[in-house]
Formats: sequence, C-alpha cells, structure tokens
Amino acid sequence: MGEEISELYLESLPNATLLVMAEPYLGKPGYRTIKLRLGNAAPAGLSLKELHLENYDKQYGGRWDAGANKRGGGTKIGLNEYAHAISLMLKEALKA
Repeated sequence: MGEEISELYLESLPNATLLVMAEPYLGKPGYRTIKLRLGNAAPAGLSLKELHLENYDKQYGGRWDAGANKRGGGTKIGLNEYAHAISLMLKEALKA
C-alpha cells in the first residue's frame, strides 16, 4: 500500500488568513481529519491557540500555526459545521 503524499503551497493563497482542510479518516467510516494552518494573510502575532479549538473538538491538537485532530482520532462533526465554528472563533480572536 503506497503512502499518501500531499503538499500545501501557501503562496498560491496569498489572501488566506486560515486554511481548513479535511479528508476522510482512514479506517473510521463517517469520521474525518480536519487540518488547520495559518495563512500568509494572518495578522502578525495571531496564534491558533487563541481559537481554543480543543474546547470545540476534544481531539484537536497542534502548534501555534498549524494543527489537526488526526492523532486524537478525527471527528464526526460535519465539515460545514466545523468550518462555521472556526470562522466564529477566528472572528472573536481577531477582535481581541
């Protein structure tokens, strides 16, 4: 079985503040892995830690600029619901 390879080229999305990527969680039907990455348009000093994603998705973990819920086992939260929640968290963090 071959290894999956993917790349994220941030320069192709110069106006992105935050990128949200999702893929099926292998071996767990109905689950998905959500990956987040600060984009090039993120304000200086913004950290994903400010979003407090672990309060929304107990499986989420990561660094200040990138994270995912893969190590925690993924999520059954729908992608649209997840993206909407992240949008609200980002708006709140940018107000501060």
